[in-house]
Amino acid sequence: MWIWIFGTLAVAAALIAIVGYFLFMRFRAPGGRTGRIEGVLLIDGKPAPPGTPVACSLSRECSSSPRWLSFITGVPREDVGQSFIMWSEYTMTEDEGKFAFERIPEGKANLGRAHGGLLRKSWLFGLVNISLESKIEADQERTVSVRANETTYVTLGVAATILRGRFVDPRDTGRTFNSVNSHCAFLSSKAELPEIPDDVPPEERDAWWKEFQASEEGLRWLERLQRMYHIAVDEQGHFSASNVQPGRYKLCAQLDHAPGGGTARPFGEYEGIVEVPSSDNGDAPVELDLGDLPLLLHFPLKPGEPLPAIPVRNHKGDPLEIPSGKDGYLLLCLWWPHDDIHGVVPKILKALEKSRARRNNIPEVFVITMDGQWAPAHHQLRGKKPDWPLKFVSEEDSLRLATTFGVRSSAFFLFSPEGTLIEGEIAPEGLKSSLRRAQYARAM
Repeated sequence: MWIWIFGTLAVAAALIAIVGYFLFMRFRAPGGRTGRIEGVLLIDGKPAPPGTPVACSLSRECSSSPRWLSFITGVPREDVGQSFIMWSEYTMTEDEGKFAFERIPEGKANLGRAHGGLLRKSWLFGLVNISLESKIEADQERTVSVRANETTYVTLGVAATILRGRFVDPRDTGRTFNSVNSHCAFLSSKAELPEIPDDVPPEERDAWWKEFQASEEGLRWLERLQRMYHIAVDEQGHFSASNVQPGRYKLCAQLDHAPGGGTARPFGEYEGIVEVPSSDNGDAPVELDLGDLPLLLHFPLKPGEPLPAIPVRNHKGDPLEIPSGKDGYLLLCLWWPHDDIHGVVPKILKALEKSRARRNNIPEVFVITMDGQWAPAHHQLRGKKPDWPLKFVSEEDSLRLATTFGVRSSAFFLFSPEGTLIEGEIAPEGLKSSLRRAQYARAM
């Protein structure tokens, strides 16, 4: 009997080992064809110190949902290309900023200096990512082609512009910040879209795009488009970014403030366009000082304060009027559909509209999409028109609303018939409790 048990376990272990080895080799290196990357990382024109992390990843595009899921649920399948990381790895620089990656799957690999916490190797078994790595932000980014049984040589962070400046309080440019934390700060490329020739018929434009992106000119355009630089901000608002290549960029920063070491609150934001000129200084980096950049400060609306008269525009540029709520209670929702990955806000609003048919004390609902674009909301709503008013505002006015109401994520604001705030910054999961409290106070 024991021989039978041990024999069965041995056979099962052998089968598991064989299947595991096959899956590992199949998805670790598609097709078993791998190459090698050797490179040098430069920071401010000098070799990076030993131990600087460098990230390498390969991505693959797939549709937004598999065909079998559309067949089962009956929800139309959207053929929208979404990139996901199918393989990633990191290494550390050695002397003179040198680094190397072994056994890289054949294809186009993204390389860059890594920022962040814990870095771990990751790969995909089918569509399941078993990696535990934290989010990696990479600057000095390059896309290289990896060929089987060949070594690709690359230099990251060629000597370029060092960007410097300071975020300031517009009420007092001489004020020194204290305990300011960078919630998010980055520099992203604003590369213009290439123009499709007029003689290309509409039915051939997709093919033209694919051919363009595979060309040398298209690869250079994609590289410019993918440039993103991490902005380091200190507690006094001074910031810097290294190795910024010439081009047109969008500078975005979100700063938090934790007075006395307390809970961090949104403090101020900045958005602007930065032109980085070409340098004739040879291999030496050049400094570009942007000077003092005034923040758009957060002034959270407090209970008892009236709804501010904020001139905002919709996505077409036409003025958008926010209801005053004087005809009844008003529930204003600022919605970031891009971050609402589970569609929590639409589900809550749909439930409210169903309750309206049974009860007449449901407040008027007014929803503003804060992403500055239609696609994320369209995806969350599954292409269906909502039963509640939904308005879109421009990206610039979205920032103005966010700072006026003091929020960066989806939240509700309940106003009285007199137009004053009853309760604000209501998280979606806390809306039911807030409405109950308002109804109780109304009954009093």
